[in-house]
Amino acid sequence: MEQLEKKLKVIQFIHGFSMGGAETLVKNYCILFDKDKIETIVICLMNHHSPYDQELKDKGIRVIYIYDLLDSVMKGPMIIKKISHRLLGKLLLRSVIHRLKPDIIHSHLTLNNYIEFAAPNNTKLFHTVHTDVNLIWNKSYARQRDFRSAKRLVTKRGMILIALHNEMCNEVNELFRVNNTIVLNNGTFIEQYQDAGEKYALRKKYNIDKEAYIIGHVGRFAHIKNHDFLIDVFNSIYEKHKRSYLWMIGDGSLREDIQTKVKSMGVEEQVIFWGVRTDIPQLLKMMDILIMPSFKEGLSVSLVESQIAGIPSLVSDTIAKESSISNLVHFISLNRDKKDWAKKAMEIINTKRKFNI
Repeated sequence: MEQLEKKLKVIQFIHGFSMGGAETLVKNYCILFDKDKIETIVICLMNHHSPYDQELKDKGIRVIYIYDLLDSVMKGPMIIKKISHRLLGKLLLRSVIHRLKPDIIHSHLTLNNYIEFAAPNNTKLFHTVHTDVNLIWNKSYARQRDFRSAKRLVTKRGMILIALHNEMCNEVNELFRVNNTIVLNNGTFIEQYQDAGEKYALRKKYNIDKEAYIIGHVGRFAHIKNHDFLIDVFNSIYEKHKRSYLWMIGDGSLREDIQTKVKSMGVEEQVIFWGVRTDIPQLLKMMDILIMPSFKEGLSVSLVESQIAGIPSLVSDTIAKESSISNLVHFISLNRDKKDWAKKAMEIINTKRKFNI
């Protein structure tokens, strides 16, 4: 009788599933791994109760929330719970990981300080760098502490680093003085976009004017995404074409600030804040263009998804060129003003409509 091959036990470790680009990538990893060969367990510090959490559970993937475990035994006001998270979180994480005995731990974002404390000595370590190294390991104390942990994990534990594109790979190799960083591009599920439906059929279904310009943006509300400039660009488009709408998909700490700006400009009827969504393929299909004026990106999942959906995009030239996998991506400098961006966006929309492409 043939001996059954032992499954590889892999822990994916991330802060929580807030439905950003890194979180989407981790979720996709977990779903796509061959379950006959790999047992995947996700460990999160916090529970965001997002659709991703439920999607993983529906697929039979175990998700462990460290802070939820602490809260179940630490009774009291929120301040007590937060103190317990800070003081006891690492200890509980270490206990959970050692009990699980993983073959591999794959960490994401700024969690190297936790891994350095909690990972067993015989466990293979991987870490994905999801954005520009100068941003993720900036000069703040916490980020520098995480970088020092990452460096020790690389030099003493042989942790393998993963970059999203070639330029990032070179930056990571230089920063850590290594030459073995792996390039692993972001991807997504093509089938979701093939089955999403046709643009104008979807617009008719949702009673959206065929002649309306639908400008879209997918991403968390954070400074790096440059929503402030996006609103200025949209306002310039709206001044030229009154049947224009801006759809903003995502959530984040700066959402209220952007909502305040939208209201102050008098375009609150034209700007739709969709929040966190699970029907992004359908929403993308109804758009005319995706505009992303980000100061920096890793390899944008949203940009890859828009191309699969057949939607053209206008993006800042600071975004990695590897994000462009088609002729649908148009790069433009952030040094150009809002009217230049608006003019270019309208040219792209009108060209696509004229030739029905």
